[in-house]
Amino acid sequence: HIRCHGNLDCHLSSAMTSVSSSSVPSTNEADAATMAKDEALLAELSQKVVQLTKVIVFLHTRSDGHEARCASLKAAGSLEVKQVAAAASARVEEQRRLATKATERQNDRLATLERRYAERVQEAQRGADELRSKIQ
Repeated sequence: HIRCHGNLDCHLSSAMTSVSSSSVPSTNEADAATMAKDEALLAELSQKVVQLTKVIVFLHTRSDGHEARCASLKAAGSLEVKQVAAAASARVEEQRRLATKATERQNDRLATLERRYAERVQEAQRGADELRSKIQ
């Protein structure tokens, strides 16, 4: 049998050798102990393979869920961006409408003030004309 010091390939080779040689009965106690050790090592390695397989399945499943969550978040984010843009556009239009109304009110007020000013100027002119005519 092959002896090794912590090398996994060596353990695998040793384990495989013990499995293939297990069909030949051994009479030597040292060989029996080595075979038992090799079988225990093979069982341990088999258990590690099972554990790693479970981890891979778990990570794959988790990855699929992650992709679905990412797609869902992207869709929700896109929808939220559209909603915010629509709300902002509506708000801008409302402010534009209010500004237009305020401008119209100011223009109307200015026209009214200009008309009153013109009327008062005419009144003042008439009053001045009357005074001139009385003085003469």
